[in-house]
Amino acid sequence: MTMICSSLTCSNYASDYCKKCSHANYIQEQELDGKVYRWEFNPMFGPLFLRKDYEPMKRQPIPKSKAWDAFELYMECDKNEQSLY
Repeated sequence: MTMICSSLTCSNYASDYCKKCSHANYIQEQELDGKVYRWEFNPMFGPLFLRKDYEPMKRQPIPKSKAWDAFELYMECDKNEQSLY
């Protein structure tokens, strides 16, 4: 996962990043049923699904699509990792 801070006021700017920060952007990809889904995720605004070249998709997937299933799988795995600490 790539983490990018978009705030100059963050105390962790340009270093390892706090995942709980509301202005963090995470770029993630997840494979599901042989297809790779990509998105940029912000805890405050949610996911923005991306094309193969990491540019935003012109039309975002509907909630019943496999892209959302992949995102939910990522969120569930992330939640399980956080509970270990």
